[in-house]
Amino acid sequence: MFDDVLVSVLIANHTSVPFSPATGVLQGSVLSPHLYSLYINSLPAVLRYAVSRGTMVSPTGMPSVCVNSLLFADDVAIFGSRTDVQTMLDVASDHSFSLGYR
Repeated sequence: MFDDVLVSVLIANHTSVPFSPATGVLQGSVLSPHLYSLYINSLPAVLRYAVSRGTMVSPTGMPSVCVNSLLFADDVAIFGSRTDVQTMLDVASDHSFSLGYR
């Protein structure tokens, strides 16, 4: 299914010369979501450690917890003060480069 894959990029109605991707997870593979989860799994803890503040959330009947990020599939939402958000963006960028994803 993924032998000899070539990709091209479309920008302003111009298509690049096809090239072979050097890194990344190809869409359509049943393993793609699981492989992505392995990379992203440590990010919430890294963000929590970087910024100790967040929004207090108290589900019914549960103790309050501090939340500064939400993740679902390949989406990440971070929130906090301007300084905290910038810190978390920097940490997320460092995290992605250290693990080889962008």
